[in-house]
Amino acid sequence: MVWSSAFHKTMPADRPAFVLTMGGYYGTLAAARCLGHAGLPVVVADETHFAPASWSRYVVSRHRSPPARPIGPFVDWLIDLGRRSPGRVLYATSDDLAWAFAQRGEELGRHYRLLSPPFETLHRLLDKRQLYALCESVGISVPRTWFPRDESDLEGVVREARRPLLIKPRTQVFFTSQRKGRIVRALEELKSAYSDFLRYNRYDEHLLRSHPDVERPMLQECGAAGEPIYSISGFCDARAGHFATRASLKLIQWPRLAGVGLYFEDAEIHAELASKLRRMCESIGFVGVFEAEFIGTPTGFQLIDFNPRFFGQMGFDAELAELEQRRDGGEGMAALVAAAPDEMLSAVGYYGPAGGAPGAFARLSAGLDETIVRVITARPGLEPVREAMSALTPALIRGA
Repeated sequence: MVWSSAFHKTMPADRPAFVLTMGGYYGTLAAARCLGHAGLPVVVADETHFAPASWSRYVVSRHRSPPARPIGPFVDWLIDLGRRSPGRVLYATSDDLAWAFAQRGEELGRHYRLLSPPFETLHRLLDKRQLYALCESVGISVPRTWFPRDESDLEGVVREARRPLLIKPRTQVFFTSQRKGRIVRALEELKSAYSDFLRYNRYDEHLLRSHPDVERPMLQECGAAGEPIYSISGFCDARAGHFATRASLKLIQWPRLAGVGLYFEDAEIHAELASKLRRMCESIGFVGVFEAEFIGTPTGFQLIDFNPRFFGQMGFDAELAELEQRRDGGEGMAALVAAAPDEMLSAVGYYGPAGGAPGAFARLSAGLDETIVRVITARPGLEPVREAMSALTPALIRGA
């Protein structure tokens, strides 16, 4: 265990620490920043020593854990950690953990403060087939979607589909490749593409033993290219009458039509959608943090996903809100850069003109298997994003 004692001294003794896992996941780093900014101590458990979330200034202790997969030994380790330091809060930062914490909630609850709904509730939210049925029951639209039982069902899909299709996993829980999906633009290629996706994107046997029906991918009509994803995120606890929301637009994701969000901006809350989300959550007894994602269509919004856990875009809400206010008030770039917290700048990796981005990228990505770039701009519009993307070409990075 390694203590970050300088920050630990500032934390209130009467507030329980939050235990966050999977420190390499960007949602974990985002959660550490949000919780720490609110004055809550954060404990990170990860299999590696250099997981990014572990080195946030808000982390008071770090623990070396086994890998999060296979999930059984990992949860056993968490139970032992809780037994040695009881009373902390444990909350999920991934679909795998949300599923596992609900499934083994009775054991974990003996040592942790949990905010997990019943397992059946999580199952209905994380399985797209059940999620879409829930949406329809409260009047939330979803894209045209098919759940083929076998290859013979694909013939009917080809006859009915009106636009390119997205082959997607029915759930991301224990999905070994973690791919978001594959676009099929020519319907005559659907059978081979579907077969390839099923062959090369598998689930952990831990899930298939209990839920074999999720193995086959789903098919969904794609939204219009270039349309931003609209998100409503928040917290729900019907027992206490709590339902708080905020909204944002995901302007850029990678891969473009099915990927991880890279660039967000605040948006107005769609009151009717938020009301329907509340009815859905309360109807199944959901309690906790969530993010619901929608695509815009000519007839309205359609829900595509619901994440019952911490998520990546929550990282710098307070700091960015203040900077945006100062920018909108006419403050110049130099003053905005000077006002941004040093921890935020170094955690993001680089903050400055696009010309310095290749060198920073080369330095920060050294030794990593995969690097995700999130562009946070102090100027409005997409032009600064284009400048950054143009600077981050392989040739410029190699030459940095």
